[in-house]
Amino acid sequence: MFNIGDKVRSISNGIVGHVTFIEDDYVEIDPGNGVSIDFDVSNLTLWTEPEPVESPQRDLQGFLNAPYVPQSGDRKVASTVMKIVDKLYPILLDGLRESVENFDTLPPFDQVKAMSEQTETPMVVFMGAVDMGDDMMLSILQRAMLNSVIIGNELISNMIIGRVKRVIAEHEE
Repeated sequence: MFNIGDKVRSISNGIVGHVTFIEDDYVEIDPGNGVSIDFDVSNLTLWTEPEPVESPQRDLQGFLNAPYVPQSGDRKVASTVMKIVDKLYPILLDGLRESVENFDTLPPFDQVKAMSEQTETPMVVFMGAVDMGDDMMLSILQRAMLNSVIIGNELISNMIIGRVKRVIAEHEE
């Protein structure tokens, strides 16, 4: 059984948070985003910090809350992430160019890191989605954009500004 304040992880969806309330077989956790979630006690396990993985495959169980653990080959993966973003969601790059100083001069790894920070989406989400195909990456990007709207940062308005600037530049050529 768990105690108030224990850090736990949901087995079914990977949500991590602290126990705030316990009643019979139900446990309420706060994942740190201001929304408490109820779980059946059988769906929770005590949280342990993940160890770095040295294999080419990522363990994506609970990937929405997973901390980023650098791995060999990540620079190449980051380059692939940015190519996919450019193909599937180029307006996001417009917003990042407006939001992050000298975005285009950053190496791809740092671009993914900046995108992660701007959308408050863990890097492992973008890095892990590369192996899952374009449909999954598009879903991840859409979720990241929704998250930007929810947290109320300037990325969405910067996407519009960046897109307008790009269209004007294309017409002036």
